[in-house]
Amino acid sequence: KHRVNWEVMKDKSKSELISTFKEQCNNIHTAVIETTKEDLSAILKQVVLENGGGPIFTSNDKRFTGYKLDHLLDKQWPKENIEVNKWDYTRDRELNHSIAEKANIALVFSDYSLAESGTVVVETHKGQGRALHFLPNNYLVIIPENTIVPRMIQAVHDINKRIEDGELVPSCINFISG
Repeated sequence: KHRVNWEVMKDKSKSELISTFKEQCNNIHTAVIETTKEDLSAILKQVVLENGGGPIFTSNDKRFTGYKLDHLLDKQWPKENIEVNKWDYTRDRELNHSIAEKANIALVFSDYSLAESGTVVVETHKGQGRALHFLPNNYLVIIPENTIVPRMIQAVHDINKRIEDGELVPSCINFISG
């Protein structure tokens, strides 16, 4: 009769969820930089440079275009001399893994973001393999505001609904904190 998993944080506004997410990230020693879509490109460049530059390994995600970040996905940032590679499912798996191992920075989008724990949820797909999230030295995640949900139950519920609606199940869903 008790549905605590649905009740906790259910009445929080989007700004309260963002605040909780930032607080939880601070608790687990994870930096959060809040910015606008217009300033995102400059902020990403700054964070990349502050964390040792490239090479950068990115997901092949259409949201880069939606956020007007295509110029960051060029093979090279000429001014900064930073190499950029994009996950490519058509190339040999071992080559993607090798690029990920050598990358200083992974740059991806979050599919869900859990306010309660400061966790990002990323699904594997053709443009984003598992190695991209775990092998590079630094992990930069772009968290669109609409991906922030109160708790894991909301993310899992949405994933289950998508599956029930006929969507293919991702081969792997990673919940990453810290």
